[in-house]
Amino acid sequence: MGHRITDSMVLVLRKKFHVTDSLVNHRENPSMLHFVYLDAKHSVIKGVLPVDFDSAVQLAALQLQAEFGNYDPLQHVAGFFT
Repeated sequence: MGHRITDSMVLVLRKKFHVTDSLVNHRENPSMLHFVYLDAKHSVIKGVLPVDFDSAVQLAALQLQAEFGNYDPLQHVAGFFT
C-alpha cells in the first residue's frame, strides 16, 4: 500500500537451477550460455557469489574485453566510457 512503480525501477526474474556443460554448449544453445553468463554477472555484482578483489578485477577485465574487444589505444582513450 502506498508503493508506486516508476520508470527507473527494474524487475529481475531469477530461478535457481543447475546446468550441465552439455546444456550450456555454446554451439548448440548460445542463448542458454548467454543467460548463464548474465545470471553469474548479476550474482557477482550483487554479492550473491562473493569473490575476492583480484578475482573481481579479472572478471571485470574479461567482461570489458568481451563487450568492447581487445584493447586498442587509438579507440580506448580517456573518456571512452563517459
